[in-house]
Amino acid sequence: MEYKSIKKVIGAFALVVCTSQLPMTAQNGEATFKATCGVCHTIGKGKVVGPDLKDVHKKRKEEWIIKFVKGSQALIKSGDAEAKAINDEFGGMVMPDQNLKDEEIKSVIAYIAEQSGGAATEAPVATAEAPKEVVAASAPELIEKGKAYFSGNSSFFNGGASCISCHNVNYDGVIAGGVLAKDLTDSYTRLGGEAGLSGMLSAPPFPAMTAAFKNNPLKDDEIKAVIAFLKDAAEKKSAVSGMNPLLIGGFAGFVLLFIAIMLVWNKRKNNSAKKEYHERQIKAIN
Repeated sequence: MEYKSIKKVIGAFALVVCTSQLPMTAQNGEATFKATCGVCHTIGKGKVVGPDLKDVHKKRKEEWIIKFVKGSQALIKSGDAEAKAINDEFGGMVMPDQNLKDEEIKSVIAYIAEQSGGAATEAPVATAEAPKEVVAASAPELIEKGKAYFSGNSSFFNGGASCISCHNVNYDGVIAGGVLAKDLTDSYTRLGGEAGLSGMLSAPPFPAMTAAFKNNPLKDDEIKAVIAFLKDAAEKKSAVSGMNPLLIGGFAGFVLLFIAIMLVWNKRKNNSAKKEYHERQIKAIN
């Protein structure tokens, strides 16, 4: 009897340990999700910068998810149809490779599975302190502030690089920007509006942005102004030429230069001096 009692106690203990692993794994995954994934993804709240991850554990195999998280572009280049479809759906927006261990990714998957069961999902940490009222922040003066921050006419408080260093936006009064990153003219609609942009600006998910703003974070009022400007740029996109102003200026300069050359060329001497002598000799022979 004593042996059987001990056996039951051991069995019960083992059951408790095993069943407690999923919640603990999900708990660890929650922290990783909020620190790494929450900037671009939600669980059951719709698309932001990237896809909604609700029930992703049912749609994709664990091995595939791990590969995609660690190297999405490598998986796309390998010809994986599902990875390519996601890339195309989000306009070629590159998901940065995440330096996470397999176990960390599995814990995130467990957290997503837990949150996909119908429980309300908390807002991602990265967006919790993000601007909340973009509509109220879209006043003309705030748009002008955002325009100045974007173009570098006003400096960010913590010394971060101006957006125009790497990005272009088609907007009256703003010169052509850098080509190191995507054009941001329609970024407000393309990247999930306020939620997507505020998340990206609060905790940049891309390596270049992370490096640029790691020690120079943007303040809330600066983020709010930039979002207001980008929202206005998206709304005015149809009224603004989609061509790069430098390209238009270069083409116009080429046309003017060509016309000037033609005018000068038409004033040239039509015949060489030797032609007159040649014609005299021909007449003399005849």
